[in-house]
Amino acid sequence: MLRSQLFELDHRWAVCAFGHFEHNCLTAAMLMGADVRVGFENNHYDNQGAIADSNAVLVTQLVDTATALNIKPMTTERLKNHLTSTGC
Repeated sequence: MLRSQLFELDHRWAVCAFGHFEHNCLTAAMLMGADVRVGFENNHYDNQGAIADSNAVLVTQLVDTATALNIKPMTTERLKNHLTSTGC
């Protein structure tokens, strides 16, 4: 039942993860169609397991992964347009 609620209907859902496996969890979630959130508040490790120099490193790595998987990242402009068109 959960599968049909998440994947067959037009629902938006999101994932955030914590710790060393944040990048892997968020990549899997993106592949399943989830919105994801990455940031230093949850994790300080980059996708290679090293301490990231900045929050921007984590964001860039996840955007690069999404791009490599042909997943279009949600820009600020796209988010604004989506929220406006859905009445949020």
